[in-house]
Amino acid sequence: MKFYVNPDELPSPEQVQSWIATLLNLKSEIQPYVVSLSLDERQGRRKMGSRRVAYANNSERRGTLHEDVMPRTFYAAHFTQVMGGGGHQGFSTLVAVLSDLGEMMGDTLMALGIDAMTYTKIVHDGLRNANLINPIFDEALRELDEFNKRAQAEEMEEDNEAPIVTE
Repeated sequence: MKFYVNPDELPSPEQVQSWIATLLNLKSEIQPYVVSLSLDERQGRRKMGSRRVAYANNSERRGTLHEDVMPRTFYAAHFTQVMGGGGHQGFSTLVAVLSDLGEMMGDTLMALGIDAMTYTKIVHDGLRNANLINPIFDEALRELDEFNKRAQAEEMEEDNEAPIVTE
């Protein structure tokens, strides 16, 4: 059987709680700068995807060079702030780091789940084999089987649910 993690090398629960506290602190620090867009705003406004960054950077440079011919509502310094390290560039980098972290954590969580299920099978098989010699493990096996049946039923139910489409 293959295991992905060495239980002796896992972080302590205190270390994990410290990471959680750090991330919750980061979340609360970022919260004042978060903007929540409506569905209409998400669909109907111009957005800057990866292909538009160079265009926006060039526009910011040109707008700064030619601020004197821009409309009165244009402030070059504001455009520079929106594009810079405290704006789009900084948040874009932050999202990339968080995405990497999420992928790493997702894979690690999946590996831990696989290992947990491997241990679950070992326990179930061990109890079943021991029960063949001495049937005192009937109740434990029945309990494990019930949990397994419920979990399988829930998984099948989740798989059969159609996604909800909103228009």
